[in-house]
Amino acid sequence: MCGIAGVIGPKNTPFIVQDMVAKMKRRGPDSNGYWQNNDQSYCIGHTRLAIIDLSNDGAQPTHIRYKELSIVFNTINKSKLTFSQPVNRFAEYEVKNYLLNTLLRDSDALSMAGSLELRPIFLDHKIVEFSFLIGANLKLRNDLTKSVLKDATKDLLPPDFFDKKEKGFIIPLFNWLNGSIRPQIIECFQSDCALQFFNPKYLKVLVDNVGSRSYTAKIWTVFVFLSWAKEYNLKADR
Repeated sequence: MCGIAGVIGPKNTPFIVQDMVAKMKRRGPDSNGYWQNNDQSYCIGHTRLAIIDLSNDGAQPTHIRYKELSIVFNTINKSKLTFSQPVNRFAEYEVKNYLLNTLLRDSDALSMAGSLELRPIFLDHKIVEFSFLIGANLKLRNDLTKSVLKDATKDLLPPDFFDKKEKGFIIPLFNWLNGSIRPQIIECFQSDCALQFFNPKYLKVLVDNVGSRSYTAKIWTVFVFLSWAKEYNLKADR
């Protein structure tokens, strides 16, 4: 529960904003903040109920790039949030599914395997909440994706930085299955270990389709499992 206020113009804007915030007593009077520019020609204020979050994580105004940009905004109730714009509905689905169950899981596993501490700074809750308040027309402008981020950082990065084609971090399974480990996979699927766990007919289907994109995920999953079973000398219960 929070309230925001702001004034542009008069020299005494800080006093006006403080008075506006004071009148929002039921919007959370136990925590508030203000920011004004040097000549006091504009000022913004924020008040919130801090009983749920007693830390400073929810304090506003929020400052970006050494106070070059200062903002106040109402946070959102995620349990009741509905999106009318397709871009934002898709973003919500990505956050709850692909981001949570794939990207964060894989990045954590791979970084820990290399003894690295990974920090996804764009997932700071303030940034995430604010991003869902931004209209789809600003996120996707004339087929330009991430337009808000690009506009905000264009003076910090080389001019040709965003001209480069994006590259994901997809594991090249298809290339592996058609390359050096192809003989190893076929040998693995024809081993006694494989016959303990899988139907011979199913294993033959997989062997016949090594190199087929539609079977890549299945082949890799079975291969990883059998490699693990062989490493620890596991036996199937019959």
